[in-house]
Amino acid sequence: MAIDMTRSQARKIVRSLRTGSAPDEFARQLFVGQKDWLDHATENMREVATDGDFEVRFVRAKYGGGKTHLLRCLMEVARAENWATAYILLQPNVVELDRFVTLVSEMASKLELPNGTRGLRQLLRQFLEKFFNPGA
Repeated sequence: MAIDMTRSQARKIVRSLRTGSAPDEFARQLFVGQKDWLDHATENMREVATDGDFEVRFVRAKYGGGKTHLLRCLMEVARAENWATAYILLQPNVVELDRFVTLVSEMASKLELPNGTRGLRQLLRQFLEKFFNPGA
């Protein structure tokens, strides 16, 4: 499959691949392997939307196993279908699943709406701090 791009875009892809990842905007075009996982995740995403429900899934694989690339491809599909997305990286003492305030705060800052705007971090952080720490 040929990818139509400028020389500048091609250089950006090469630089990104040298660091172990592909640029978001070319993730699907550069996707090799694990197509069944992407197809399953895409189908699941559409079913959840149709049902008006939600699911949480965790992606686990060895280092270099393609987790980030798979998620970038899924985010590209989601954006194309007018979904809001947020890529969140868990980090000890910064963003942790068992510290809900840190997780939601990071989600608010990383939230990308279909029109490309980001946001609501400060408003959401103020609400969560007041709600979860009313005496603080």
